Amino acid sequence: MTIDNTQFEIEEKILEYIIQNNHFDTDIQEAKKVFYTDGENLAHMDFNLWLIYDYKKNNGKTFIQEFYLDKKNQMTHMENDILKKLIDTYPSIFEFKELRNEKGLFKDIFTRKEYLVYEKELNTLKFGDLVFSEVIEINGDYKFFGNKIYLPGVFKTPIERNIISHFEKYNIHKQFGSWSDFLDNNRLLLYKYIGAIMMVENKQQQEEDDKYNVWQSLYLFEDFNEVKEKLKNYSFMILEEENKNIYYKMIDEEKILAEFILTSKRGELECSSDKDREHAKSIMESKLGHLFTHYKDEIISLNDII
Repeated sequence: MTIDNTQFEIEEKILEYIIQNNHFDTDIQEAKKVFYTDGENLAHMDFNLWLIYDYKKNNGKTFIQEFYLDKKNQMTHMENDILKKLIDTYPSIFEFKELRNEKGLFKDIFTRKEYLVYEKELNTLKFGDLVFSEVIEINGDYKFFGNKIYLPGVFKTPIERNIISHFEKYNIHKQFGSWSDFLDNNRLLLYKYIGAIMMVENKQQQEEDDKYNVWQSLYLFEDFNEVKEKLKNYSFMILEEENKNIYYKMIDEEKILAEFILTSKRGELECSSDKDREHAKSIMESKLGHLFTHYKDEIISLNDII
């Protein structure tokens, strides 16, 4: 059995253990409140993995610890070895430094420890990219466990600056506290910060994707020629091309607001943003609303076009 399969089976057993034990119901509800309400930026994470690996109950134990103490006599030697190591580890952020014999050299940006990790997603990473996860050693090799989030290296400096400031405050109250202690006792802080970065990343990606999206509205009509003749009366509709279909540019305040394609059975209004589409629809429907019926709105992505 591969390590990946063993990891999956362990996670499955722990999750089943949590769900089937009624005395954990209060803990689960509290965990959901922390994750979905208090942790407003955690929506991009995997709740089940966070619950298994990093949520700490009121008694200070993770569910991995609870499971190990209760079920270790029923587990294989390898499973117990992995569980014990997971109990002693904590989430951190690792920088991809270099490639060595199909393994990646990753450096913990806080503790400065280095790990030669077998990571199947190495071909998608660039040197300097970051991985948020937990790392343990199995049979001489290191592997990431738990939630695993990939981040561009550009976020390294702001992450260090922010988390180090929290570490310094932590040390005021915990004299000579280590990074490992801090990361272990402030798991939610790290999750929230990574979640906030992911929200920024996703927003930027959405904005980039939107550059290639088309906001389309479809209209149905009965008389093609009547619509065609009516459009001739409006100076804001500029005829671009006429063949089997007729193509127009809709002009508003001396700028192109939309394109309108007139086919034998329908009209297609196409814009570069939702805001423009709503404005273009209001114009079209005020002028031609009695001639056609709005059918539907949709967003056409680059993948749809290709």
